[in-house]
Amino acid sequence: MRDKEGQHVVVIQNYLALGLLNVAALIILMLMVIQNGGIGRGRRGTYLTAIAATVVAVVSELYGVLFEGGLASARWLYVASSVVGFSVTPVIPVLLASVFGGTDARATWLNLIPCALNALLAALSPLFGFIFEVSPDGAYRRGALFGAFIVTCLWAVFVILRTVVKTGRRYQYNFRIKLAALFVFIILGTSVQVALPDIHATWTAITLAMALYYGFVCEFNDTLDALTKLYNRKSYENEIERLRKKVRFSVIVMDVDDFKKINDRYGHPYGDRCLKKLAELVQ
Repeated sequence: MRDKEGQHVVVIQNYLALGLLNVAALIILMLMVIQNGGIGRGRRGTYLTAIAATVVAVVSELYGVLFEGGLASARWLYVASSVVGFSVTPVIPVLLASVFGGTDARATWLNLIPCALNALLAALSPLFGFIFEVSPDGAYRRGALFGAFIVTCLWAVFVILRTVVKTGRRYQYNFRIKLAALFVFIILGTSVQVALPDIHATWTAITLAMALYYGFVCEFNDTLDALTKLYNRKSYENEIERLRKKVRFSVIVMDVDDFKKINDRYGHPYGDRCLKKLAELVQ
């Protein structure tokens, strides 16, 4: 009996250490995003919200693991942490999709509707056991509608996948191998805990995926001009080097006639708007 209790304590300690490392890594990632001026203020704020939501979810699950089956007086905190965890989890991919694709606020809110319904079910679960149940002695069980939570998470993953593919095609960005590897990693990492609830691997996988996704976004942004969102000079130079290995290729060069006169007469802000409009026509 003591051996089993000792093993349980070791498992809890290991998971606690891993969870705290996840939180520390997310905080470091948050600082990196804050200092990255290339993402843009609005998208940076959305990214920070997604990271903060991940931290909240990690802490909520940590609390659940530590206090499952614990004191009855701590049951309400365990229940509250479960509600928070189930509510915020599907929101994270939708926010990340907005970061990559620059999705407008209306589209983001529409994508969050299934997440809101899931949050409602999670909030009602302490009373009706929809997504989860916590017995009076603190034992956790999946509810009758736990599948609704899984479906909502799959919807959120579909949203981010659709956004990345759509944005990549718009900019003709070569992303297929990287994107496939990232999503295979996310699906495998999160499926472990769905299949084996005692193995808490989901948030470690998501923490690593957040860091990989950040690198993916930074690489993509590094190829674009900050104003026009067309490929910058560095991108074209790299592409020219690649094209030189081919036998035949064509390059189209465009120039805007007398653009200096527009800046001199109407001012540089107006000139910037003209460049943005021309970039939209080129795309």
